[in-house]
Amino acid sequence: MARPNKATVDYFPHSCNDGKTIFILEGQFGDKGYIFWFKLLELLGTTDNHFINCNGDDTWEYLVAKTRVDSEMAIEILNKLAKLDKIDRDFWDQKIIYIESYVENILDAYRNRKIKPLTRDEIISFLRKKYNITISCGVSDVINGVSDVSYTQSKVKESKQKETKEKEPKHKHGEFQNVLLTDKELEKLNTDFGKDKTTKAIEFLSSYKAEKDYKTKSDNLTLRRWVFKAVEEKNNRGSPQATLEQRKQEYLNQFGGK
Repeated sequence: MARPNKATVDYFPHSCNDGKTIFILEGQFGDKGYIFWFKLLELLGTTDNHFINCNGDDTWEYLVAKTRVDSEMAIEILNKLAKLDKIDRDFWDQKIIYIESYVENILDAYRNRKIKPLTRDEIISFLRKKYNITISCGVSDVINGVSDVSYTQSKVKESKQKETKEKEPKHKHGEFQNVLLTDKELEKLNTDFGKDKTTKAIEFLSSYKAEKDYKTKSDNLTLRRWVFKAVEEKNNRGSPQATLEQRKQEYLNQFGGK
């Protein structure tokens, strides 16, 4: 049977000599840190072009289920991995998981294949064009010898939009007054999620930022990307009908896999 026309692999090198990353993860998160790391590497191997876009709810829920942690711990571990430079910081700022050294270590699997995984710059271009996600790093505007004029135009448009947004003041919210939202952002959150859930999510993020020294570029996006989900999971933990194993099985039934 012919191999599917995708840039994926069936295996990755697993060194018998644990580096500092494993010691740090085990020291801070116990066995869950160890499991998370290698489950993440497995998922990267089976994902096309070896990067994971965590902005979609389905993808994020599957990642959480596969790594056997809740959303809060997953975010905490990934933030730690970014600080250790084990995952690409610029990518993770946009909730994309990518490890360039991982891809380099598995290139041997592509030696006899016609298809090759996208390079880092090619992934940046792909994300920008397909999902309008801009990775904030110094990348050439010329990819594969073709000038990316659309990128220059989009950056000018983005700059103008940013200037407009910056004119609207942000107000402090939460117990520690460290969650910054404009009046329009808060109003939209209340409309989309309800005032009670929004208040709880803001308080959760406020405490999380104070306790973990967690930095955000946009509290509005952070709330939408994972905080509401984390609060929901935290509330469900007390319910016997919503155990982690049950949620994991639901995800696996939906997405398949082991």
